[in-house]
Amino acid sequence: MGDRDQPLNTRPDVVVLIAAQSLLDTANMAKSVTDALEEVLFYNDASVRFLTCTSTRSRSDQSATILVAALPAQSTLDDWALAANRLLERYQSDHPDN
Repeated sequence: MGDRDQPLNTRPDVVVLIAAQSLLDTANMAKSVTDALEEVLFYNDASVRFLTCTSTRSRSDQSATILVAALPAQSTLDDWALAANRLLERYQSDHPDN
């Protein structure tokens, strides 16, 4: 998302939702996930403007779902929160048992 040569403040704002069933703490997973997405979805994880995590502790059936939204550069906190809520709604519709 965006161009490597663009200044950071002109690149798209990225919103990330991490939903996991795991023994791992999703808050600790967040840095690894955003680092892994660097150079794949965005050039620098500084583009991640809003990150939210939800988790269910589980020894079996461990999984993680990562949903990402791109918003125009310099979107507002309200825009980021709305995008995060829409990602959560999508996750819930795709995973009705969670």
